[in-house]
Amino acid sequence: MDPIEKAIVERLQPLNAIGIAVEAFPNDPKRLERATPNRLVLVRYQGSESNRPAGNSPGTQAPIIQRRLVRYEILLLIKDLRTHENVYPVRDEVINRMVGYVPPGQKWAFYHLKDGWMAQSEGIWFYSQLFELPTVLQSA
Repeated sequence: MDPIEKAIVERLQPLNAIGIAVEAFPNDPKRLERATPNRLVLVRYQGSESNRPAGNSPGTQAPIIQRRLVRYEILLLIKDLRTHENVYPVRDEVINRMVGYVPPGQKWAFYHLKDGWMAQSEGIWFYSQLFELPTVLQSA
């Protein structure tokens, strides 16, 4: 598991105290179709985006420095969208735990990018939250 992904899973473990399992997205997503989770939070690396390095031209020996935005998705699988103990309070708790969090070995903090409803299946609501972490890439 990616070290940052692992740190996010650990950061969200206090949700266990309110009956919500937290784990990395499974290797076999079909497991989610077979399971009937009542309250589950999944964490996955979604991807990253880097800017084009400035001032780098062919043949130069200058190091390449790029800003990289790394995205992680936190997926809530929770029964009953609108009750007081389900999606909305969990969504808010995840945001409170993630915004401003600086994972070990990183210089900058996560910020919230977006969230929203994805799907509903057999009473389980799939709600996605996307967070970004600024990092820097630098050539050797």
